[in-house]
Amino acid sequence: MSLPMNSSNETLIQNSMDFTFRVMRLGLYPLVLALGIFGNLLVAFVILQNRRRDFRPSVRYFILNLAISDLIVLVMFIPFDFAYLEQDVWIFGLVMCKFVNTLNYAFVTVSGTTLAAISIERHRSIVYPVKKPLSARFTKTIIIVIWIYAVLSLVPFIDSLYITSTGKCQNDPNWWPSTLAFQVTFTLSCLVPGCVLPLSCITVCYVAIAISLNRQNKRRRYRNSKRVQTTLSHRTRQNRKTIKVLSGLVAVYSLCIIPHFIILTMVIFDRDNTEALPSIYPAHEFTRLLMTANSCLNPIMYSAVSKEFRDKLRYILCRGRAIAGVHAELNVGVPSPGVRLEAMTPLPLVARVNRS
Repeated sequence: MSLPMNSSNETLIQNSMDFTFRVMRLGLYPLVLALGIFGNLLVAFVILQNRRRDFRPSVRYFILNLAISDLIVLVMFIPFDFAYLEQDVWIFGLVMCKFVNTLNYAFVTVSGTTLAAISIERHRSIVYPVKKPLSARFTKTIIIVIWIYAVLSLVPFIDSLYITSTGKCQNDPNWWPSTLAFQVTFTLSCLVPGCVLPLSCITVCYVAIAISLNRQNKRRRYRNSKRVQTTLSHRTRQNRKTIKVLSGLVAVYSLCIIPHFIILTMVIFDRDNTEALPSIYPAHEFTRLLMTANSCLNPIMYSAVSKEFRDKLRYILCRGRAIAGVHAELNVGVPSPGVRLEAMTPLPLVARVNRS
């Protein structure tokens, strides 16, 4: 009697967990997709519209690259992955099986490598402030190299993906000459480029930056010139603001990426024992969604951490309302309610409107 009862309880628990994760999937996947598309479009719009550029051109291009890569992975991965999990079979064909399931990890590498490039640029500008900033052309070249590197690192997995007889899209174990070859390829092509290398580079750079900023503070205390103190203090404040924004991005990236890579590493290096763990499959699904959710959390971090970003967004939105008010006044002859033209539009434009 005890065995059937235990089996029945386990079945009930499993069914309850499946239902819980399905409800979570139905709620979170559309939410992540909607927030991510809106937020990253907003970030790209603010960066492209902003002409009073507080960030250096290199950092601006890197953040724009993050927004674009997040947009692509949201549009090209979440809808297919959501349908795959709901149907429990891959219905989009072999080409999309190879493309979509490699795409997510490629863009994880793009995001991580871009954050590493930003940390190196920040280290260069803060620790060695007399050096010439990175040019826009050189920054664009770095971004192109990042994309090529991310795609080439995952070429072996593109070829090994196939659709099983049960409709699953997964790696073919017979494609690899041995288990060791698969483990080494995973380590060098996925784990190191997408997680280990970016986080190691970021940690080293930010520790060096923290040491440099501490030295700058000590140097400022011993300066006798008030003008020199003011200059160093302003530069330190600007550096701290930038580091605050970028540290938030790195923290979100780490929290979203590391859990999934931990589970992947456990499965690849100790598959039998890992698959025997309770709830490993729901945990894998949750960490995969968490990894994708990183693409919608970056814009939230910009808004939460960066006052400059909020100010620029408010300025652009108010400017849009003011321009709409000007058009309404030109067409109707009556100022639009709630719009102060003098406060929101350039003076020459207001002057032209008044003369008309």
